[in-house]
Amino acid sequence: MSSVYVIGTSCTPFGKLPDKSFKDLTREAYLQVLADAGLDDGGAIEQGWFGNCGMGSFGQANIRGQVCFTPLVREGRFPERVPMINVEGGCATASMAFHGAWKDVLSGQSELSLAIGVEKTFVPNDPQRTQEIFEGGIDQLDRDEWMAYYAKAGEIAGKPFAPNAGGGTVFMDTYAMQAAYHMKTFGTTQRQIAAGAAKNHAMGAKNPLAQYRFEVSPEQVLADGVVSFPLTRAMCAPIGDGAAAALLCSERFLAGLPARVCERAVKVRASTLSGGKYRALDEPGLSRVAAERAYAAAGRRRTLRRIGRRRAWRQAAGQPLRRPRLQGPPGGRHGPVHDPRARAAAAQRGGRAPGRAHTRRAGRERRRRDRLRRGGLLDHHSRSHGAITPQRGIA
Repeated sequence: MSSVYVIGTSCTPFGKLPDKSFKDLTREAYLQVLADAGLDDGGAIEQGWFGNCGMGSFGQANIRGQVCFTPLVREGRFPERVPMINVEGGCATASMAFHGAWKDVLSGQSELSLAIGVEKTFVPNDPQRTQEIFEGGIDQLDRDEWMAYYAKAGEIAGKPFAPNAGGGTVFMDTYAMQAAYHMKTFGTTQRQIAAGAAKNHAMGAKNPLAQYRFEVSPEQVLADGVVSFPLTRAMCAPIGDGAAAALLCSERFLAGLPARVCERAVKVRASTLSGGKYRALDEPGLSRVAAERAYAAAGRRRTLRRIGRRRAWRQAAGQPLRRPRLQGPPGGRHGPVHDPRARAAAAQRGGRAPGRAHTRRAGRERRRRDRLRRGGLLDHHSRSHGAITPQRGIA
C-alpha cells in the first residue's frame, strides 16, 4: 500500500451568503486547493468525493457533485470522465469524503484524489427550510424511537427533552442534554462551558475565514440568550454557508512535485470512521471509538488511554490539566527541553541538548527534592535559576 499525503487544502470564508450558490462555493474551494497544492489545473485528479447534506432542500436531491462540477469540466479546469462520488453523513460528511480519497490513494487505485465539501444552511426569510436540512440528519421514518430514547435520557440527565423549544435545531437539545448529564455526573459548571466558548471565539477572532470574528468573555457568553439550557447562543454553532477541500496523493506523485510542496506535505498516518447507535449516556461515543481506532492504526494504541488517565489523576488532585514544560536556566546552555530550536543551537555549539534520558533524570531529581523538602531536610531557596537543569541536577 502507498503512503498518503495531503498536499493542498482550502477553505472559503464562512457566513450567511445568500448571494453565493453551491456552484460558486464549489468553484472557490476547488480553485483554491489547486493553488495551494501548486497545481496549474486538476488534470492529474483521478477521483472526486463530494460531501453535501442539504442540497436536496434547494431542489437538487441527486448527482450533487456532478452538477456543481459541470461548469468546471466544461471550462477544462476539472478533467473529463473522472468519477465523482457523492457522500453524506451528517456531521461526519467531510470525514467521509476525506476517508474515501485516502482509501483511493492507499489502495493504489489513484495517484491523486480530491475531497470537497460544500454546504448552505442559511435560507433568508425561510427558517423552516433550514430546520428541514437538519431534520434530515435524524430518523424520520421512526421518529417515536428517538423521541422515546431522548425522553429517557432526559430523565437520567435531569433535563426534560423538549425538542426545538428554544428555537434551535433538535441537535442543540441533544447536546444540551449531554452537557446537563456531564454537569450532574462530574460537577461541571455552566461557567466552565462558557469559558470554552469564549476561548473558541477568541480563536475565531484571529481567523479571517471564521463566520464570527469577535471575542466574548465568559460573562457575555452566559448572558446571551438561552437556546437549550445550559447552552446559550454563544455556545452553539451558527447557521451559515461555506466550502472546503483537500487534495491527497501518493508518495510517487509527491516525488514529482516542487520542493516547496514536498516540504509542507502532511503524511496521513490513519483515517478511520465509526458508526452510531443508541448508547447509554455513560458509554463512550462514536468520536471516542473512531479516535481509538485511529491511534491504533497509527501505532499509538495507548496514547488516548494515557491522556485519559493523566487527566483523571490531575482532576482528582485538583491540578491543572496541562503541566508546564521542564526548562533549563534562562539563557543557559540547554534551554527548553522540548524545543527543537534549542536542540539545533546546542548541536551547533558542540553541546548536547537534553533528550528523554536527561528529562527522566531531572524528573527523578525533582521528586527526590520534593521528598526531602516535605521532610524538612531542604529549604525552598536552594534551587538554581528557578528551574531544574537536566545534566547538572541541583547542587
